Amino acid sequence: MKSIVNASPLIYLAKIGHLDLLKTLYSQVFSTIEVKNEVLVSKYPEYSLLKSAFDDWITIQEVQNKELMGLLAHSQQIHLGEASVIALSLESDDNLILIVDNLIARTVATTFNIKITL
Repeated sequence: MKSIVNASPLIYLAKIGHLDLLKTLYSQVFSTIEVKNEVLVSKYPEYSLLKSAFDDWITIQEVQNKELMGLLAHSQQIHLGEASVIALSLESDDNLILIVDNLIARTVATTFNIKITL
């Protein structure tokens, strides 16, 4: 199964040294440039693990419907990264799971019948 992952799960898995679990559990791991820009902050200790993952096995996919992404972020008061992974999920096939921890983002995703996990 494919996955689309948001920032917080990436950061927390990197902090505990288990970022590679995503690669083990899912056939493909996708994210967005908005999420990548949010997590790749060189002053944080998990930077090198995240950078390596983005360089090696996390695929960046661009959201095509930027209007929807902006609307989700504004109307639902969620971060742009969360809005971007929801929009990307809607543009992708049905055989995927969205990895997102924010309660509002999870609620929005389920209203669109997107499969989610923490």
